[in-house]
Amino acid sequence: MLNWSVKQLAERSGLSCAVIRRLEEYNDTLPASDDLLQTLLATFAGAGIEFTFPLVGKQGVRPQ
Repeated sequence: MLNWSVKQLAERSGLSCAVIRRLEEYNDTLPASDDLLQTLLATFAGAGIEFTFPLVGKQGVRPQ
């Protein structure tokens, strides 16, 4: 949606490229701390991206 590279996400979030690449490898629950996930959520929210977690159905992502 944002068409950011790993480097761009790292710069905007303050995380390292290695951490982002490691997270990209997972297809299941991320092995990440709550602080790291909150950092990513805040970074994406600041860029206009919203994550949805409905009670029924699948999680999703959309522009705000």
